[in-house]
Amino acid sequence: MEIFNLNSYLVGVLIGLAIVIPLLINIAICLLYKIKIIKITIFYTILTKKLHEINIKDTKFKLGIFPIDGLIKVLGYDRDEEISEIERINIDY
Repeated sequence: MEIFNLNSYLVGVLIGLAIVIPLLINIAICLLYKIKIIKITIFYTILTKKLHEINIKDTKFKLGIFPIDGLIKVLGYDRDEEISEIERINIDY
């Protein structure tokens, strides 16, 4: 019995790429149109532990454990938080 199965490894890599590539495209579009990014989450972090979390220039980056989804939260995403976020965050780049 093999310990390492190449097919299952390739499926895992494809699932990870299917999550990360659209996130990178969304980040590129936000940077192109100068839309402020508040939070970037790669992989599932809601009910599980976070592997890593860091803040860089008012943007919160999170890395989760399970490769299920990703999230990019931009300024104005939630109408309730929009006014408080605009007051709190310096919009200049």
